[in-house]
Amino acid sequence: MRRVVFNSKNVTVDMGRGNRLFSGPAAIAAKIGTDQCYWPTCWVRVSNCQVDHLDPYNGKNEGRTDQVNSGPLCGKHNRLKQAAGFTTYRDDDGLWHVLRPDGTEIDP
Repeated sequence: MRRVVFNSKNVTVDMGRGNRLFSGPAAIAAKIGTDQCYWPTCWVRVSNCQVDHLDPYNGKNEGRTDQVNSGPLCGKHNRLKQAAGFTTYRDDDGLWHVLRPDGTEIDP
């Protein structure tokens, strides 16, 4: 049995303690509630996605390895995000947003 806490928008907000990498329950929690990569127009199934830190992990409080700072991203887009300087976030309604390095949003 596992404890999973969702907010009012059906976004997983807690499923246990965080570590550097998403594995076990943390990886499951990051993928619950969606069926594909969160990058706009990407159709890679969540089962084939990595778990991304929305705010990059840096060993400090920023970039925590927890469910609020996570989301399913395919390998291609995870590498692109890091290499090209894209930023991502999930709003209060649980919707994903991907911003180009210049700050403009990629249309969903």
